[in-house]
Amino acid sequence: MANDCDNNSIVIEDSIRKTFYLFLNQSSKSFVFKQIFNLWASKLQNEQRSNKVNLLRREIVATFYSWIRLKLPNEVFESLVEDCPDLLQMVFEELTSSDLDSLEIASDCIVELLQICRDRPKFESVQNFILGHVDAIKVQVRKVVSQ
Repeated sequence: MANDCDNNSIVIEDSIRKTFYLFLNQSSKSFVFKQIFNLWASKLQNEQRSNKVNLLRREIVATFYSWIRLKLPNEVFESLVEDCPDLLQMVFEELTSSDLDSLEIASDCIVELLQICRDRPKFESVQNFILGHVDAIKVQVRKVVSQ
């Protein structure tokens, strides 16, 4: 979305662009992350894993990944673990998926979150959450390598 706004072939007045970015920043934490991503993640936790559910889970993680890359303000990520625990858990659950696309998207998402943590020391809770799941990642890597 942000890439489209930065496309030189599309002419957008700077004030409209700034207003749009401000709107994204303000709505990202409370509306997008908590009320959409985390709510869907919590609803899908107990669902039977069918093709439709797997596709929906993959798309939620992929969309979350796209939002992470938008360079949102610090406040969005400072309380991500507290505000969106089901969403973060879903990202790690997708590492156990047999679908390679889901596995790749979840891996990309985790790498991007680690990059954010490295750049901004305020996000210690996100970093600790990720490091707390490293054992599960080790098991998954060993399983994939042995195949």
